[in-house]
Amino acid sequence: MERPSSLLQATSGSLHGYPKWPPTLVPSRRQRASRPLCSREMAAAAEGLAAYRAVLRAARRTFAGDQLMLKESAVEIRRRFEDHRGLAPGSDEAARALADAREAAHFITHMIVQATRAPSGSFVVKPESVHAGATLEVPSEEILSKLK
Repeated sequence: MERPSSLLQATSGSLHGYPKWPPTLVPSRRQRASRPLCSREMAAAAEGLAAYRAVLRAARRTFAGDQLMLKESAVEIRRRFEDHRGLAPGSDEAARALADAREAAHFITHMIVQATRAPSGSFVVKPESVHAGATLEVPSEEILSKLK
């Protein structure tokens, strides 16, 4: 299958600007034709699909009304999952990738707030109930020095 040459091709013909076929930890079509999927592989594929949909859902809620961010986030999410397509089901690396996807969905939902432009030209941030209690530690000089 030929890769899309532009963002428009990558998202055309899809629902809400998201690519049609979500990538999962499923083997390629050629690999599936040579042997059927076992139950462990099917479970891993279902888990990968659920994680993919959760991240897309989080992005869709967070960036509602911002078509550019919706499309760009969908392309980036797709790219990240495609990078992990060949991981063996049940491997430590696959489990880590799924945990990262779940963490990304949580972070997008709870830590990102979409700002809107007010008529005066400034930006207005309206946190929702999911953002209540969410804090992000601002790094101090002490913390930064420990990282070096």
